[in-house]
Amino acid sequence: MVRNLALADLTDDDLRAMLDENETLLVEHKSNIGAEAFQVAKTMCSFANTLGGWLLIGVTNGTPNARTADGWDPVAPHELTDRVREALATNKVDPIPPFAATVRDYGPSLQPVGVIRVYESVDTPHVMRNGQVFVRSVAQDKDARKVYVAGGVETQAVLLDLADRGRTGIEHARQRLDPLLTPLARWGARIETQRGAHPGWQVINACVGVRAVPVGGGARFADWAVSQRALETVKAAARRLARGDDEHPLHDVTPHASGLMAIALSTRLLEGAPQGSGSVTVAADAAGVVSAGIGFGVIEPRPDPAVRTLNGFRDEVLLPLIEAAVTVLEEAEMYGRVLLELGVGRLEDVLILDDEGGRKQLGPVPVGGELTLPVAPDRSEVRALADRWRSDVGRAAGYLTLRP
Repeated sequence: MVRNLALADLTDDDLRAMLDENETLLVEHKSNIGAEAFQVAKTMCSFANTLGGWLLIGVTNGTPNARTADGWDPVAPHELTDRVREALATNKVDPIPPFAATVRDYGPSLQPVGVIRVYESVDTPHVMRNGQVFVRSVAQDKDARKVYVAGGVETQAVLLDLADRGRTGIEHARQRLDPLLTPLARWGARIETQRGAHPGWQVINACVGVRAVPVGGGARFADWAVSQRALETVKAAARRLARGDDEHPLHDVTPHASGLMAIALSTRLLEGAPQGSGSVTVAADAAGVVSAGIGFGVIEPRPDPAVRTLNGFRDEVLLPLIEAAVTVLEEAEMYGRVLLELGVGRLEDVLILDDEGGRKQLGPVPVGGELTLPVAPDRSEVRALADRWRSDVGRAAGYLTLRP
């Protein structure tokens, strides 16, 4: 029953049933997370490499231990995610298993219990430091009862099966990444600019887009993508991408693709262009793809193209796009490895890069990358990817830039 239970649907009865279990195929308890970081990481890897499972933090002998002499120091629900990420990073888990975490108050005394839902992974094997690979293994306790523990892989066949599962998962994720610029960015730019049409202005659909796909997710993301929470998350991301522009309404756009939700916002994104001549688009779909795009509505008669340095392009375009896509996936708790792709379409008509003493037009730049979510609070991984793409864009434009 607990295998397919969603974290948001967890009831007190479900939690009570899991407190009655320990060292089973799907449930395990730990008394703490800081002092037992290795055991937490080991257990999470074993669940992800097998069928998934539940890890309860702050439990001793089936009883919540917060506010006791040997109990855990409870944290706020959102802080538990960071504690889990730190435990996985400290033990060099690669890649991070897909998980979700929260803290629930349990029983009449409202004892806080950390609840970590580890999902069956398609990005296997999850390997710990020193090359250790753990799965759920059958053992016996002191009373000769069968229990399950995190045990090392004992046969080559099991390891090869995990590797094959991981290869298949990566292939499926890559298939969901269009090698061209996300069509939603083009489509949203065209629709929204025409809605705010100005006499004598013509749209040519110059745009920059980022697509992000979690390697795992599956039905879990499909359910989230059609929820009210997803709608609000995507709207908020579009507002931030539009630099807080509140003058124009958001448009809920639903193309014919099943389960797709796109939020487009008409705005002005280039100096000299009238309000409404461009748009931003943020989208999430049931296939597990998040798209963020900036569409530049170009006018006729055409003004001189805007000029940006490579660093300006990184800070004003690349970094906000990556952040928009990553923020949506983090709100959906799509933790683990995420593949990303950058696309640029017809930007030479509206933007010129000015670096190293010369001006260059920017054409198509199909480049990719990956991130592991949740990212660190300082967002350094996001900035590093934006910086790498800045160099890729510069080389595509003809500058002799090197990656940092």
